[in-house]
Amino acid sequence: MRFLFFAAQYLPTAGGVERYTHNLAKTLVAAGHSATVVTSALPGLAAEETDEAGIRIFRLPARLWMAGRFPVPRGGKAFRRLSARLWENEYDFALINTRFYPLSLWAARQCRRRHLPAIVLEHGTKHLDMGNQVLNLFGGWYEHAAMHLMRRYCDDFYGVSLACSEWLRHFGVTAKGVLYNAVDPAELKALTDTPATNWRQRLGLAADAPLVAFVGRFIAEKGIWEMLDAFAILQGNHPAAALVMAGDGPLHAQAAQKKAPGVFLPGQVSYAESIALLHQADVFCLPTYSEGFSTTVLEAAVCGSFIVTTPTGGSPELICDGKSGILLDSIAPAAIAGALARALDDAALRKAAAVRLAQRVEEHFTWRRTTEALLEISQRMAHP
Repeated sequence: MRFLFFAAQYLPTAGGVERYTHNLAKTLVAAGHSATVVTSALPGLAAEETDEAGIRIFRLPARLWMAGRFPVPRGGKAFRRLSARLWENEYDFALINTRFYPLSLWAARQCRRRHLPAIVLEHGTKHLDMGNQVLNLFGGWYEHAAMHLMRRYCDDFYGVSLACSEWLRHFGVTAKGVLYNAVDPAELKALTDTPATNWRQRLGLAADAPLVAFVGRFIAEKGIWEMLDAFAILQGNHPAAALVMAGDGPLHAQAAQKKAPGVFLPGQVSYAESIALLHQADVFCLPTYSEGFSTTVLEAAVCGSFIVTTPTGGSPELICDGKSGILLDSIAPAAIAGALARALDDAALRKAAAVRLAQRVEEHFTWRRTTEALLEISQRMAHP
């Protein structure tokens, strides 16, 4: 089948939606299908190309608002010319990521006009955080208005977790199902078998130093301030412990000023280095306020790192037995510190959790399974 993906942001921009789109498209191509991704233009990147995985990419002209977080299509001759090139091709099915981007609305309208079967995929569980209450009120109004328009063009909505599907009810939408976020365990195992770096050695730590990892964007909603405060508390009883917070973002410079001894902020690292960190860490901690279904949580599960996170998004669907990790009741620093201490002090707990989580990912959260689910949906809608 010929699949068409719309994603307002795409690689090399780092993020969950971007990686979801790429991995699902890559898996479809490997299975003998074709995949085309339509996204927003970025400086220095070709308007049209085919990547090494065989995915065809169209980057439509856009204005990058909100420091690039909110791309808006920019009309004009270049946009119309590239759009015409896009629609010269035949497609069987379209997947539109994230309901509120202008590109998503344009995509849904185009698919309806061309009678192309399409679904909208939800990746969130709350409104966008705009940074202050006034902007948040405006942002919430905009999201509801955008959803009102989206429902004129598309009838079928899905989520990347049950929590995302439930969030759609906030807009009066009943989701048709779930297309889970996922990982490729074989790819992760290959990276852990030949690690890109030895993090303890790289940071000058003892070989048995307790290691806590965070991998993500440095934004407030990821809980970075709570993470730093919690680690300061933890060090009272675990002075040899180290915290590595890998990633970048608008708050990275402030975090660097706030960090205490034993905290390392290497900035943006390669994918292979991040997987090595998850594999070598004793505990992965993500005290996030909101998620759809964190890819890094799934990666940590496969890599064998004990997971401490909040019960947001898909995490309760992964850590569902009370023994496979710790879902925080509170993101107060003292609560996070207590959970980290419990995990670091109990090697047997960590080992047993690693076995359970790896098995659960293999059973439910692989790209093979998500691809199978998408093929079933697309075939049913293309041939009703």
